[in-house]
Parts: sequence; C-alpha cells; structure tokens
Amino acid sequence: MRVSFLYPALIIFFSVSQASAQITIFPEVDKMKNSKHVEIAKVELSDEFTIIDFYYAPPFADESTITGDWICVSNKYYITPSGIDTRKYLIMAKNVSICPRSTKVTTTERDDITYQLYFPPIAPGVYKIDIIEKKTGGINFYGVHINNSKNRAKPDSAPYRSQDAFMKYFYTHKNQLDKIEGLWKLDIRQQHFYNHDRYMEELTVEPQVVAIMKKGDRFITYGEKGDNREEYFRKLSGKKGYFFRKDIPEVGSEASGYIVFSNPDKFFIKYTLPDRLAHYYLLKDYMPGDRLYEIAAYSRIPIEKPEAKPDLLKIGADTSKIKNK
Repeated sequence: MRVSFLYPALIIFFSVSQASAQITIFPEVDKMKNSKHVEIAKVELSDEFTIIDFYYAPPFADESTITGDWICVSNKYYITPSGIDTRKYLIMAKNVSICPRSTKVTTTERDDITYQLYFPPIAPGVYKIDIIEKKTGGINFYGVHINNSKNRAKPDSAPYRSQDAFMKYFYTHKNQLDKIEGLWKLDIRQQHFYNHDRYMEELTVEPQVVAIMKKGDRFITYGEKGDNREEYFRKLSGKKGYFFRKDIPEVGSEASGYIVFSNPDKFFIKYTLPDRLAHYYLLKDYMPGDRLYEIAAYSRIPIEKPEAKPDLLKIGADTSKIKNK
C-alpha cells in the first residue's frame, strides 16, 4: 500500500472559494484544437478575475530522446462568450512563461504541471466560453461549459464563528441534542482503485473540526468558523441510522452514503467521488475508469463547560437566549 498526503487545498478549496467565486472542475468542452497534452482543470469566476487552470501532461519519452519540453503561452490569449466576439485578453499567468520565454517540463519523469491564466471577469449568466490562443496554430477550446449562475443561493452559515462559540451552544443545549449533533474531529482519507478495482494508493489530509447541527429535518455540517460545508445528514425511519449527502456543484454532482457507528462517539461514511472530481484530485495518476472512494471518519469532541472569556466572539441573534438559560 502506498500512502500519500493530499495537499489540503485540494480538499478544502470548495468551501474557501465558494464565498466569492463559482467553480467548474474539468468542464465539458464542445470542441478542442491543438490541445493534445493540455486540459482545462478548473475555471473559477470571481468579481475580479476569470481564472483558468490548465493541466499540462507531456508525452512519455524513452531514455534515447532528449528530455524536456518547453512550453509558453501567448500574450494574445483571450476569452469570449461562445458565439460572440467580445474579447477579454490575458492579464497575467502563473507557473508558466509568456512567450517568447518558455518553461521547461521534463518528459521522461512525467513532470506534469498546472498553470493559471487570469482574464477579466465574465458577466453572470454566460454559461459557455471560448478560450483562444491563436486563430491558427494555437491551443483553443470552444464551448467550455461553466457554472455561472446569476443568483446561485449561498448556503446559510452558522451563527457561531469559533470552537468556543459552538462549544458554548452545545453545552447549553446538551440535554436536547440528537446523538449526531455536536463537535467532531473529521479525518478524511481517499482510496484509489484502478483496472477493475485493483487497489493503488491511499491519500490523506490533516484532521478538521466540524460542527453538526439540526436544521429542520436535516443535520447540517459546518466548519469550525461557521462556514456551511454543503453537506447534511438525514435520520432514517425506525432504527435504520442516517443518510449522508454531499453536494458538489463544481462538477454538477453529489456523493452520498449511509453512516456506520462503531460506538456512540465514532462513525464513518464511505462514498464514491464523481469522476471529474477524482480526475482533479489524482491528475497524472488518473485513468478513465479509475474510482476514488472517500472515507470520512468522525470522532466526537467531548462537550465541556466553557470558560468565561471576555474575548468570546459574538455568536449571533440567539446569544441572549443562551445566556438566560
């Protein structure tokens, strides 16, 4: 078994970026030209920029060939809504040179790279763009499908902005909580299978602290600073446990599964990640047909009486109710 550490930004970039941007992972493309070794890994739309991440995978080379490939991008690169010639030209590039300077990529070691191109922002409601380097001879993508909703509802955050604030809430309401509510340590690992479910490797990230709170008939998960993680648990009828669902708008899909308790303070969920997201996490290790399973293990953080702290953050509209209990 090979164990790797997955760079935390890959796991958590959704919650960090969604506050100000819409993201599309490995978008569908209607037509490509001269893009044999280049893929669009991500398109991120914000008020300031349109940021496009390109994934460059050089061809394999044997030891008898000259190692190394030189790449650069044209300063004439532009984006435009598909079917409309409204050009927004390249502002800057990261991790790649602008021609005539070049960046060297080693071919024998498959030294794949991801580089970013920054363009002006696109108006909301444009759902397909063209990415053009040159009309002839350039690396061009036509009809790139992107998430760009005019009014995508931002999920509600929690009224608590720190572990102390969450702890105070859970301590105050400890006799009213469902067994799944509370603060939990979350450990995430991923298992990569290829070629008809042959095991390849395991990827892990640093533990996180999450809060699970009831809202209506669902139990919503929040980051320790109150950000909505866009996932929830739903209690099943009888004694059948809980169903879990994780929305992944960046790939227009979801992941789901049923939780398994090993004891009242520990449970886990195992689910399959969508192909496009698996491709993003694995990059050069990904082949069509590969499967990436995610295992989320939760360990309860004991609820203790919070100490009175003068610098405790304000915890929302229900602060007075909590203090008066």
